[in-house]
Amino acid sequence: MGLIALLLVVELRAISKDRLDANTKALQDQQRQAASFQGIRDKQDKDFKATAEGLEAEIQNSEALMNEEVQTNSLTQKSLANITGGDSFVVLEQAGNAKSPGATERPIWLAEIKGDSNLHDVTAQIVDLAKFDQYDKLHPVPSFSELQQLAVILPMGDFAVHTSRTLELPGLTEPERLNIFFSALNGLWTENYAYRLINQKMEIALQVTRLKGKRPAVIFKSISKGFPTDKAGRPLDESGKPLW
Repeated sequence: MGLIALLLVVELRAISKDRLDANTKALQDQQRQAASFQGIRDKQDKDFKATAEGLEAEIQNSEALMNEEVQTNSLTQKSLANITGGDSFVVLEQAGNAKSPGATERPIWLAEIKGDSNLHDVTAQIVDLAKFDQYDKLHPVPSFSELQQLAVILPMGDFAVHTSRTLELPGLTEPERLNIFFSALNGLWTENYAYRLINQKMEIALQVTRLKGKRPAVIFKSISKGFPTDKAGRPLDESGKPLW
């Protein structure tokens, strides 16, 4: 029995030592695997960081190129607008006080550019509507050449942006209503002009239209405070009818 007990103790110690050795080896293997995985992760993180930094640099370069391209396009469009005239236009209206009835001195007119681009080769074809109505009553079917004789052709040349000039209109003394047809390098526009003397004060209403697609669109309007208007703000003639 003593011998059996001794052998049992030896066997238990052997089993315990084998188990301890196995656990130690497993822990060492686990530590080696963790170190190996950590190395892989560190390398992946390093590669990802390098890739991200490279991608960020590419994005910054792309944004810089895009900004440069946008600035270049903007400068190009601005230069092109200054060559063609862009959306600029000229407005013509009588300046100063109204002349007394029967005065021989011609009124002074002010031509002013509107917009942010220079204008080139501006020409105005001015029609006095009162004279046109009188002529139309006598000539129900006028020829084109006859209609041309009713218009005053006024070459105005070039206009620098944000400038104006004064001028005289030949053949026009105190026009009450005008249609002014402008042409320039950037296209056509039309001004409807009306003048009324109210309480010895010159009151003016005008609007400028330009074709947008197939229809004329109002691009500028100016009505002096004393000019009669209806509830919709439309200027009225002496009979109370809307001018436009």
